[in-house]
Amino acid sequence: MSSLYRAVDIVTKSSAVPGILANSLLIYLIMTSSRTHIGNFRYLLIVFASYDIFLVILHFVLDPKIFVVPGIFAVVLDFRYGFQFLTCIPFILFMVPYAILITHLLYRYWVICEPLKIALFSKPQFVLSLTASVSGIYAFLSTSLYF
Repeated sequence: MSSLYRAVDIVTKSSAVPGILANSLLIYLIMTSSRTHIGNFRYLLIVFASYDIFLVILHFVLDPKIFVVPGIFAVVLDFRYGFQFLTCIPFILFMVPYAILITHLLYRYWVICEPLKIALFSKPQFVLSLTASVSGIYAFLSTSLYF
């Protein structure tokens, strides 16, 4: 079992370089080769790729280990300067792309079904309330994971 664990660890750590290179290439191609008719959608793609680079680096540095046995789910960090709350951070940050995607899907839904509501995305109050609700969910999850 030790050799399987070691193989998984090597594959996980070696996937950081291709992940960073692929996302960097994607950002470069979006910036240089994308057509203007995709508009602001390219900025969303750049945000996704940039955040994926951040997650790959974070995963490489913190090196979380997940152990699952019947009835138990445990996560430990193989990180010298770790503390208890640091264990929760990779899992909370893993949910950020989902929040961005949900916001994007809401925007697309309103473009197709309710075009009058698209103007809400330009209002600071709407953006602030959307950001506050997502931040509240993250705060709730982080405290529930911590305690």
